[in-house]
Amino acid sequence: NKISRHFEIAPSTEVSISSLTLINGRPNPSEPCTGETTPCGGSIFVQATASLNLNDVKILSNEAFLGGGLYTNGTLTMVGGVLAKNVGGFGGAIRGRGAIIDLTNTVIGGTTPADANTASFIGGGGIAINDTPLTLTNVTIQNNTTTGNGGGILEIFISAAGQTLSISNSLIANNTATLD
Repeated sequence: NKISRHFEIAPSTEVSISSLTLINGRPNPSEPCTGETTPCGGSIFVQATASLNLNDVKILSNEAFLGGGLYTNGTLTMVGGVLAKNVGGFGGAIRGRGAIIDLTNTVIGGTTPADANTASFIGGGGIAINDTPLTLTNVTIQNNTTTGNGGGILEIFISAAGQTLSISNSLIANNTATLD
């Protein structure tokens, strides 16, 4: 119903969610996330030192300026599942800042442009990260779009210490960016 985000994972907690579909989330526009000036995490906000494990979760049609589908300052592990049709300004599906993200057997976007995640401002139609190690294993990032940079992935180095990008057996295809 786009009047609230679905979950906010508090610091120093570990949460596991399985076999759930999260649709039409949107954070309260007057409540920015900790350390940010704008709302973040259309469906989920993972705070620093928190850990979220998602198993076969679908995150669809959510919106927030930072991380249309999900925003994390903590640890995100996702096995299976889909992030599609989410809209953000910076990170259509996922925005990670000072986080750890590990995705396996996950689809970001989909096989048709109708499945696209969209970033309408800075970029990262699929994923936007900084100061965040990102591991992708058997992941499809396809048909995402942005009016900024990085149709599939936008990686910004603020302080490069510890930031790694590891991709194996994955497909990154048909993503578009106006500024690339």
